[in-house]
Amino acid sequence: MKITLIHGEDIIRSRERFGTIISAIKKRGWEVSRTPLNSGESLAGFVRTGFLFASESLFVIDDIKKIKKKDLDWLHKNHAAFDVNLLIYANGEASRAFIGGLPKNSRIESFDLPRELFLFLESLFPGNSANALKLFHSLLKENSAAFIFTMMARQFRDMYWVSKDSNSIGYPAWRIAKLKSQVAKFKPGQIEKTLEDFSEIDIKNKTSNFLLEDLLDLVILTELE
Repeated sequence: MKITLIHGEDIIRSRERFGTIISAIKKRGWEVSRTPLNSGESLAGFVRTGFLFASESLFVIDDIKKIKKKDLDWLHKNHAAFDVNLLIYANGEASRAFIGGLPKNSRIESFDLPRELFLFLESLFPGNSANALKLFHSLLKENSAAFIFTMMARQFRDMYWVSKDSNSIGYPAWRIAKLKSQVAKFKPGQIEKTLEDFSEIDIKNKTSNFLLEDLLDLVILTELE
């Protein structure tokens, strides 16, 4: 079995790569089969059934969360018995445990974010607007405002999620701890207010002549002062 895992914090580039592979496979005339693991079917059952029709086909798992530990264990033990292609996508960084559970000959494609972007996202808390603005404008030199906005929105979404139910977010413990530390610096309701601001910014960016970087400047100044 030829296994490819696409993962990483740069979800924009990783998703593009995922789509590029599928498009290239379809252009060859191959069949793309998405695994219905969320319907209760096991990976073993899907592969065994699909193996009968596996000539010139690609099996796709578009959400790593669909793969249970028993599926990963089965994959590790039985991958050599099936001459099929399996593409796995993670909407974020796959855990070390998951990567370690894959067969050793699996192809791992990682899409990491610049360290400066992590520093910027972690700088988004009240009382730190000057530092956040400095990092924001530094990032603009090599990244689009739209990309930075997407990552800001995801960071605040994650902070809100962790504040409500950290057990369900599915991130490694170290990342959850960092998010909780960041959440603790906000007043009650402030994260929700910023998410509302982001929704308004998204609308203005699409329907007016405002520059996105100016709108983000304003929200950093007002919400993180």
